[in-house]
Amino acid sequence: MTATRRDYPVCLTTINRAYRASWRALPQLRHLLLATNKRELRKDIAQGNVSLIVSQGQLAGLIICALRRVGFIEGIQILDEVILPEYRGRGLAARAQQILLRQLDQRYGDSALLTGTILPGNTPSLRAQRRCVLKYQFFTPDDLSAGQQVMAADG
Repeated sequence: MTATRRDYPVCLTTINRAYRASWRALPQLRHLLLATNKRELRKDIAQGNVSLIVSQGQLAGLIICALRRVGFIEGIQILDEVILPEYRGRGLAARAQQILLRQLDQRYGDSALLTGTILPGNTPSLRAQRRCVLKYQFFTPDDLSAGQQVMAADG
C-alpha cells in the first residue's frame, strides 16, 4: 500500500523507532546507519515512493524506493527499508522486496533492476536479503569510480 500525506506522522514514527532499535542492536554501525530525514520523507511520500509494509492488518514497517543512478548502476533503488522491532525475524523485509520486484516486473518488464545498499556488518539485513529474490554484490568506492571512468570513456 502506497503511503499518503496523511501517513507522514506514522511513517516518521516507524522510521525513528526502527532506527533506534537498530542503533541499539548494532552500535558499531551507529554512525553509518542514517535514517531518512523529515524533508526527504515528505518528498518521497509526495512522489509515491513510500510503501507501507502491513502484517495482519498492522503497520510493520515501510520501504522507500525511487529511480536513481548510483555510480554506474541505474535502477529502482531501495533508499530505506525498516521493520519495527516487534515484527523483525518474520521475513517481512524479504517478502516486501519480492512483492516490489513483481510490481516492477509488471510495470517495466525484464528491464527492471532493483538495487539497494546494505552496510557490511549489518548482519540482520544481510540475513533478510538472503531470503528474498535479490542477489548482492559488494562494491568499493574504487569500483564505482572505475565504473564512472569507463562509462565516461565509452560515452
